[in-house]
Amino acid sequence: MKNKQLSLKDKQILTNEWAMILSSGLPISEGLYILQDQVMNKDLKEVVESIQKDFLENGDFAGAIKNSKAFDPYMEKMIYIGQQSGHLDEVMQKMVEYYQRQEDMENQVKEALTYPMVLLCIMFVIVALMVFKVLPIFEGLLDNLALSVSDFSFSLMNIGTLFGKISLGVLVVILLGFLLFWLGNQYFKNNSNWNNFLSTFILTKKLYLKLSLAKFTYAISLFFASGYPIDEAIDIVSDFIEHPQLKKKILEIKDDLMNGSSFISLLLKKKVYEGYYANMLAIADRTGKQDEMFHRLSDLYQKDVEDATSRFINVIEPSIIAFLSLIVGVLLLSIMLPLMSLMVAL
Repeated sequence: MKNKQLSLKDKQILTNEWAMILSSGLPISEGLYILQDQVMNKDLKEVVESIQKDFLENGDFAGAIKNSKAFDPYMEKMIYIGQQSGHLDEVMQKMVEYYQRQEDMENQVKEALTYPMVLLCIMFVIVALMVFKVLPIFEGLLDNLALSVSDFSFSLMNIGTLFGKISLGVLVVILLGFLLFWLGNQYFKNNSNWNNFLSTFILTKKLYLKLSLAKFTYAISLFFASGYPIDEAIDIVSDFIEHPQLKKKILEIKDDLMNGSSFISLLLKKKVYEGYYANMLAIADRTGKQDEMFHRLSDLYQKDVEDATSRFINVIEPSIIAFLSLIVGVLLLSIMLPLMSLMVAL
């Protein structure tokens, strides 16, 4: 039976259950039986049954995880590492934290895209009603009272209508941009062209780099904590980093490690980390607390991502409201000024 890739939420649920089972000291086979009875979701149950069947046949938990095809390569390789090192329970708990972070990151990106789209849709409806419903009524009124209305009033009404239609066109373009970005992030996030776009587009390149660095840094912190060989760790990490420039630097570091260079010094040399973050890493290298520092750095990058997302939302909301106010204000003026001149004429 071929399982589909689980969502981040489902991965987090399963890893959390497995972490509790493993930490309790129960054998994996018994834990899988318990989990199979507890899981109610159909997709999750199928995955657990598939893993249980494979494990009972081959006795290889990491292999069963991989054969299920329900998890990403990072999970597969981390479980293999935990199984080989005898720290499977610790690694599983780390994977719970990892998937929680990944889900938080995705939610932040969705929040940054969804809220502006909702505001823009509301704006589009309001402006469309003004242009195609309200303005035509007043235009008809002015036509019926043509003798009492000046050419200036007609001009104002025409300008308002033209401005409204142009504004609608601008809104459509902006909405399409947000929609295309959302679709790209949903369906092409593993595509190299899409990743190149995210890493170069002025509105996304900084945030995308921070997201990628947070992911990379947290993964490296896990490897340092488990004592896994860094050259093999880099080989694993490079598989799931999508940011083109960061991936290139990681692969260059992987090659340079073969020559006996220090991992931390290579990170600094390739400018994977810069400024304050680089200083923190240099200090950690001298004190021998690399795993703690990498974990702290990942927290800082996560905080940076959250702050950047909040700033984006805080800026985009008043900007959209101001834009809407401008459009509605111009449309109202194009109605009220001719109406006032009509009242004076009467």
